[in-house]
Amino acid sequence: MNWIALPHSGPRLEESWLRWDLFLLDDLRLGALIESAGSLFPNILEAAYLLTYALPVFGVVILSVHGARRRIDDFYSILLFGTLTTYAFYPWFPSTTPRLLYPEAAPALDTLFRRFNLAVLNEYAITASVFPSGHTACAFSAAFGLWHTLPERRAYAKALIALAALIAVATIYGRYHYAVDTAAGLALALLAAVYPLIWRKAR
Repeated sequence: MNWIALPHSGPRLEESWLRWDLFLLDDLRLGALIESAGSLFPNILEAAYLLTYALPVFGVVILSVHGARRRIDDFYSILLFGTLTTYAFYPWFPSTTPRLLYPEAAPALDTLFRRFNLAVLNEYAITASVFPSGHTACAFSAAFGLWHTLPERRAYAKALIALAALIAVATIYGRYHYAVDTAAGLALALLAAVYPLIWRKAR
């Protein structure tokens, strides 16, 4: 991804994005609320963030178990539209993750799940850009995909929506993304939930 990204002229975008994060985490005291029970909630958020990688497989397993294998293509059309579209934005919005650019704003509590997430990201993360949030887009796209393809068992989709919300909060609290990245990831997931339906009707 780095070789096709536009030159990164400096942290001008990130400086403006950071203000929103500080407003959420400090002024609105979201960070203090998350840490109010010690490491409990930070661990939950970091574990949720880690589960993002399992969601594409989870959706297929659930559809298969409930005899809906024919709907897997529809599930993936939503999941992949939302997830892969995020990467199309990366070359045009070169930016650096706040966990590297602003280490002083890192969470006060270090947890086991956080250390594991950082180990994964240090090895495999895309460093060319963080806008939009791929984790947020993937999580909500998976939830919306199950909502559309398994309407008779909405409990799974509702559970994934709750998990996706935790992942979205984790991206901001854990300083993996800026809040604007997370909002953009959610917007792409919403677009992914609607566009395939419109496209199929147009056919």
